[in-house]
Amino acid sequence: MENKPPDYQDELRAENALIRLKLEQEFGMQHTSEPMSDPKAENQWLRHIYNIESAIKTKRTISVYNLIGRPDFKHPIDLEPQEVEEELNRVLQLLKDQKIIVDTICEYEPIEVYRFIVDDLFPYETNDMPYSGTVTWFIYEEFYPNYEYDIENDCGDFVNHIFGNWSDYFFNIIVADEVLYNNKKFSKTEIEGILKVYAEAHLHIEIEEFTNVQISFDFETEQGSYSAQFWGYDSINKTECKASIHFGLEFDDNMWVINSIEFPDFDLGGDALDP
Repeated sequence: MENKPPDYQDELRAENALIRLKLEQEFGMQHTSEPMSDPKAENQWLRHIYNIESAIKTKRTISVYNLIGRPDFKHPIDLEPQEVEEELNRVLQLLKDQKIIVDTICEYEPIEVYRFIVDDLFPYETNDMPYSGTVTWFIYEEFYPNYEYDIENDCGDFVNHIFGNWSDYFFNIIVADEVLYNNKKFSKTEIEGILKVYAEAHLHIEIEEFTNVQISFDFETEQGSYSAQFWGYDSINKTECKASIHFGLEFDDNMWVINSIEFPDFDLGGDALDP
């Protein structure tokens, strides 16, 4: 009677146990889940994790240009206007083929996106993990922050945040440690209490749009401002309402935060904000 060949699944389970042990000893990973019912699928998953952790630990890096195979390309100044779209799409596809995605939050001219890829991303050193299967995202604004866009959106969100969408997390991010209100200084904790009371009293206000938005900022003084008029609907009085707002800003930890608040012209069918 001839011997039966070793059970393939048993071999996989033994190998999986070994990889789990290596992940724990080499990378400190703790395994709290039970082994998968399919040892082959688990083996593929564990090998995938091990390759990623190994690449991170050894910190192998490679330039984006080398990663995509050092393709021929034209410098932005050498492109004719009619060539830009085609060349940009070609380069974006080469990047996508290597699981690299380039995106923008705001809209920019195609030539600027192409310049960003060629001048900033091609020499950029990224993790060299050829077997990880992970996707790398590059956002234009992470290299070139659009502070005007950020200020307009953050301040607009802050007004909406006061009128019915309160979030402690957002408040702590967007508000400075000390805030000037009605010519008086308040700590972040104090102004939070004032605004929460006001927010509770004005849940019936629904913001519809912002108009006359004006933004300014100066990196030398690290001071800025946001002012606008917003229109909304008062669901109690069944009327349209409006208010002029003004926020002072200061630059802190690479973002603009609110350090003064003015609501001078409330016409909301309710009492003015009063600390």
